[in-house]
Amino acid sequence: MKDCYTWMPLQVRSSDRVYICDTGSGAVLELSFPGMQQLRRLPLFTRKEHVNTLAPVTEGSMWAVLHNLGQSQLAKIDLSSGMEVGRWNNVGVQSHGLVEWRYWFIMLDSGNGALLLVNPDNGRQMQIWKLPDDGRYLKGLTVADDVAYFGIAPLVDRQSRDDSQMSCELGAFDLIRNTLLWRRQLPTHGLLNVVGAPQWGESSTYKAVTSWARATPGAIRDMSQLQNDFVGGRWGSGVPFLNLEAKGHGSSRAGPQLILKQVNVSFLLEQILSLSSDKWSLAEQRRSNAVFTNRQSVSERFKPGMLSLTLIFSDNAGESVYWFPYFDLLRRALEPLVEEILGPNGMDHVIRLQLARMKPGTEVKKHVDSGGYAQLAHRIHVPLTSNGGVLFEVCTPEARSTSFFHTDEETCHGIDVAAGKAFEVNNRLPHRVVNSGQTDRIHLIMDAVEGIRRHTLFRPGQVCQYKETVEC
Repeated sequence: MKDCYTWMPLQVRSSDRVYICDTGSGAVLELSFPGMQQLRRLPLFTRKEHVNTLAPVTEGSMWAVLHNLGQSQLAKIDLSSGMEVGRWNNVGVQSHGLVEWRYWFIMLDSGNGALLLVNPDNGRQMQIWKLPDDGRYLKGLTVADDVAYFGIAPLVDRQSRDDSQMSCELGAFDLIRNTLLWRRQLPTHGLLNVVGAPQWGESSTYKAVTSWARATPGAIRDMSQLQNDFVGGRWGSGVPFLNLEAKGHGSSRAGPQLILKQVNVSFLLEQILSLSSDKWSLAEQRRSNAVFTNRQSVSERFKPGMLSLTLIFSDNAGESVYWFPYFDLLRRALEPLVEEILGPNGMDHVIRLQLARMKPGTEVKKHVDSGGYAQLAHRIHVPLTSNGGVLFEVCTPEARSTSFFHTDEETCHGIDVAAGKAFEVNNRLPHRVVNSGQTDRIHLIMDAVEGIRRHTLFRPGQVCQYKETVEC
């Protein structure tokens, strides 16, 4: 390539074309590959808009990230005409990077030190992780095997970016479990500008890649099926949910647990602890809440000593849903928390909502949730209080064979139940809980369906029979 251009932060290849940001002028250059001869110069942007990322994610079009030295934008380019055909505003601050992942774009909101999940259809965004420390920003992004890898650099002036004494970090964020895996220091001897996985694909800086993509066709089909089995989709908040079809006893394809996100539970916990202790008694709930008969024997058999507050409950099929009076006691704390996990109108998806309080020395015996509601709904736990003596185990089946015999056995996994860490549990696998600590364990337990359910209000003191249907 004979011509010289100013300030070219990124070059990407798509098949027999290479595209370059000429940030100094705002132009996008199209070159042939492998000859690297310039074919077109598209004067689409200005120097001030500071185009810094190109992502040809779909055939015939390309997205460009406009840094703007402030509120950033996403511009869509039609490659046939060479014209801009759409733009989303306010996509982060001083943003970098764009990688297509599943139905979304992953971007770096560098000015706020955050990872963004962006809907390409409307530009709506959700912050999924933020740097806890100031004085750093994010640059360089790739997604491999559902993990986002990105650079973390110190904020320095432009003249110091090639300082050989500078070190940056590489971060890894699990997009499925919504959790940071690690941050590692790298001796970069200057600014970390690009993160990629070229060994797994030329498109690794703008499309999610997989480490098994170059395996045999049969292995690829198997891995694709595992990914499809694990995550079934996302709530309106962007938080993932398990694939219901892959749950169930006899199959561990969906896994025991899916971490959703860390939430602030302090307000809800404050409201719960302010309730009088008699609210947890069945006698008081018969008077001031509402109760289902015919359920006590099951609770006493599998959950002896468990205290609970029923806030929302359904029939066995999960079709008819009832709001209990005690929901109003905690509404101000519950509704924002549910919507943070499920998104706007999240309460319309909830068919069961309970508070479960395990005193020290109590247990929930191993069982499988098998009602119709369990086949329709996603069981979400939000730990409010916990201690080091709480063990929550989910058991997955494992086939074991020798030259003499074949058996199906279970392996039980202890899962993460840290306070504030919301997770979906595969409740159609055998699971049990033990509190051998010295303090109470309190969880908010939610069953949510992917569709919408309307609710019937119970009045204080109402008593109904819980059978296959609810009879009041």
